[in-house]
Amino acid sequence: MQGTFKEGLGIIPAIKKELKGYDLFLDRHRVLVLNYKFAMLYFGSGDYSTSIDYLQKIINDNTNLRYDLQCYARLLHLMAIMSWAMIC
Repeated sequence: MQGTFKEGLGIIPAIKKELKGYDLFLDRHRVLVLNYKFAMLYFGSGDYSTSIDYLQKIINDNTNLRYDLQCYARLLHLMAIMSWAMIC
């Protein structure tokens, strides 16, 4: 919301470490949302490759949850690929 993507990247490792302890209690929906938020942080900070990795987790997920989130992930995936291709 504030555009502080690089500051947000600093807390991702801590969040992922804490999530390992709650793996049994997390549902697929929450994991999809977290992966999307991580992808957005990496995309906003200019790390398109890592953003694509997180988006692939959403796109390749076989659940029938959150069609809207899967659609947004596909759009962001296209934008990340185009941005990544322009850099290389």
